[in-house]
Amino acid sequence: MVNLNTLKNKFTLVFIVLGLVPAVIISIISTLNSSSDVTDKVYSQLTAINQIKKQAIKNYFAERQGDMGVLVNIADAMQQQAFNKLNSINHLKKAQIKDYFYNNNNQLVLLANDTQLHNRVNKLTNFPIKINGINYLMSMINNTKHY
Repeated sequence: MVNLNTLKNKFTLVFIVLGLVPAVIISIISTLNSSSDVTDKVYSQLTAINQIKKQAIKNYFAERQGDMGVLVNIADAMQQQAFNKLNSINHLKKAQIKDYFYNNNNQLVLLANDTQLHNRVNKLTNFPIKINGINYLMSMINNTKHY
């Protein structure tokens, strides 16, 4: 091994120890400081990422809420259009029914004013067998108002 009897070896050993102790102490202190700095930086970065993600999620839901508003407006517009179409169809059918009854009424009035038709129908009703359809037609003609 090393012989510590000589002064040269003793001084070398003392200088090595005196040089290594401060180096070891400085490295331990800097390691502790750097690890706490790294921990603080990582925590800060994670907090920043957390805030960014939080804001992204809030923005996403705000956009979806806006989309829902648009969809509700579209549904309302489509419902209003459907009601308008139904209302138009209702008015059209009502006009067609009125026109149908008006034309039939005019035809009944023409039939009621036709004296030759009255005479022929009267001849038919004098038969011993009564025909229900003719009797109904006669009652309609006789009850028709003349304009």
